[in-house]
Amino acid sequence: MTWGMWIGIFFAWASIGGFFCAYVAREKKRGPLTWFFLGVLFGLFALIALAALPRRDKHTIEREDESTAALFGFDLAVDKLWLFFSSVKLTIVLLLALASAMAYGTYIETVLSNGAARIVIYRTWWFDSLIVLLAINLIGCTLRRAPYRPHQVFWLSTHVALLILMAGSIITHRFGMQGQMVVPEGDFSTSFFLEELDREKLDMLMGQEVELPFAVWCDQFEQIMYPGSGMTRIFRSDVKAWEQGEQDTVKWTVMLNHPLVYKDYKISQASWIDLKDGRQATVLGVSYDPGIPFMYVGGILLILSMAGIFFVKPWLKQKFPPKPVRREFKLAEDTEMTAETGERVPQPANG
Repeated sequence: MTWGMWIGIFFAWASIGGFFCAYVAREKKRGPLTWFFLGVLFGLFALIALAALPRRDKHTIEREDESTAALFGFDLAVDKLWLFFSSVKLTIVLLLALASAMAYGTYIETVLSNGAARIVIYRTWWFDSLIVLLAINLIGCTLRRAPYRPHQVFWLSTHVALLILMAGSIITHRFGMQGQMVVPEGDFSTSFFLEELDREKLDMLMGQEVELPFAVWCDQFEQIMYPGSGMTRIFRSDVKAWEQGEQDTVKWTVMLNHPLVYKDYKISQASWIDLKDGRQATVLGVSYDPGIPFMYVGGILLILSMAGIFFVKPWLKQKFPPKPVRREFKLAEDTEMTAETGERVPQPANG
């Protein structure tokens, strides 16, 4: 596994720790956002510390001294911040912003190229920031529905699948690479050039040179024409790939929709050029995407979760009928939360 994938796994694991800490903190009437970040930073240690703390109730709050009450006031302020990040209104705003950005990216792909859209839209810091905010918002919306019932298990796994997909997307944007390599017939290359956009002429260029962990040899490049015309029907390259110091060699015919996948890199047929010595050189597209495993896991989990919602959830609802939840005392978020969720908070009787 590459270092980019290890970083992605670390952040995914840290987010899971923050999720459980926030859930337990909410059950104990403590600031969920504060404990979410503590869970991200300290993981299992924060969860153990939180489990050792008593659950706040009405009588405990009445016995707190002024300093502790001030701390609890801070927790109430944090709950307000949590309400903002877990608001359905914020979800709608973020989804509209992402939809607008992707629509503009589709326009750039049509007018210019896929590479231009990646550079202008999908690999920018603000696009990844929207995804991170949506992930935090999804976690908040999930925690606000606690405590959970057995029939909600597939609803929860759907949210986990979406979080995995968003993590894979960010890993692809931050650690993935796209570029091209030029390999003459009867020769090899061990590097490729990252894609780069000339923002004045809006043309794609070959940018920084990056070394590959293996070599690619081109045995033959073949260009097949349509009969009776000068139009190209297909072009393909017979290539060999091997890692330096190893004897195993992979032979492959690279052509449209038939790429070579080797050492986590995808080598595809892009174009060709004519050299001054009369030879032809194949232009191969090079793609490295460490986020693909997360996409596979998230996609499979999402499909299974949707199937569970349609076919298993009705049975779980009959087997474990939901029971009404009574609150012991009113929290800071009750008024705003119930305004969105429709939950009724019991009010004390007058007199």
